[in-house]
Amino acid sequence: MSPLPPAVPTSRQAPADARADRLAALPLWSHPLVRIVLAAVACFSLAVVITAPLEALPQLLLSLVALVAALVLRNVAGRLPTVLMVLLSATMSLRYMSSPGRS
Repeated sequence: MSPLPPAVPTSRQAPADARADRLAALPLWSHPLVRIVLAAVACFSLAVVITAPLEALPQLLLSLVALVAALVLRNVAGRLPTVLMVLLSATMSLRYMSSPGRS
């Protein structure tokens, strides 16, 4: 089986890709304090998403957001989308493993 070809940006995606590249190239991201603060915010956000109980409609919306994220990420080339999809899968699985009262 041959691997999927890399995603080809459309004319609408090209300006967004250029903006993302400019943002990623900022020297701000190499500062250790910025990295520590972003890692702390990411860990806190992940803990909230995993442990916060949700009613049916917000749970459905979270599932739809996760599905859309997975569908978008599958078209991106490289290892980062694979790592992000594993993280997304683990996050959604941990929601059910850590929820009290579910069996």
